[in-house]
Amino acid sequence: MEKILGPAVVLAVLSVWSWTASGQTGSDQPPPEQPSTPTAMTTPAMTGPLAANPNPMNFDAGPLGSVYLTGAVSGLGLWQNNKFPDQQHAQASLSNGQVFLQKTEGLFQYYLDVGAYTIPTLGAPYFSTATTVGDFYGPVPMAWAKIAPTGNFYIQGGKLPTLIGAENAFTFQNMNIERGLLFAHQPTISRGGQLGYTQGPLALALSWNDGFYSNRYTWRPTRSIRPTAWFLRPAAISPTPPK
Repeated sequence: MEKILGPAVVLAVLSVWSWTASGQTGSDQPPPEQPSTPTAMTTPAMTGPLAANPNPMNFDAGPLGSVYLTGAVSGLGLWQNNKFPDQQHAQASLSNGQVFLQKTEGLFQYYLDVGAYTIPTLGAPYFSTATTVGDFYGPVPMAWAKIAPTGNFYIQGGKLPTLIGAENAFTFQNMNIERGLLFAHQPTISRGGQLGYTQGPLALALSWNDGFYSNRYTWRPTRSIRPTAWFLRPAAISPTPPK
């Protein structure tokens, strides 16, 4: 036991002395700068349980600037006993096969979402991938261009995600892949323009769009005032007893 303890004590003393000496000799020199590393993309929004890749792929696209490339691939299988008349008891499909290209820096920025998807919704029939892409938002469900003259103000236009609600369009973005009953009462993707301004914890957005993807721009502008965190509490509903 003494043969083991002796060298261990000597090694510990030498290690402490070496660390102290290096700290004293380097105290007059500034610490080396850490190289910048890519951070996770904030678009598309991710509310969990999945998280965005903290080290996204990026490349130089010449005049288009530095482009970040990410994506989402998932499959979905289901079985149901109380099916709709035109549905099958068992189904399987590609629920997400999407590629996201975006430029997030500089005066001119853009976002492009290309691929296939399904949008399973609670209480509604499940449509196949081909039917969903063809009848909903097409093979480019979201795309926009943005002008950002400052770090806290922007102007953008295109196919934009909704400002209403906490549930997003695609399954990988949500806690529940079929979302909730309120999902059917909010827009998901709209075509139009949007202004945005941020200052500290405050984020303001003003959008003029076609609402429920109606191709009619007679909807009132949507105003959104969002703090950095939301605290939601479900309301209690008391049914009226029959007379």
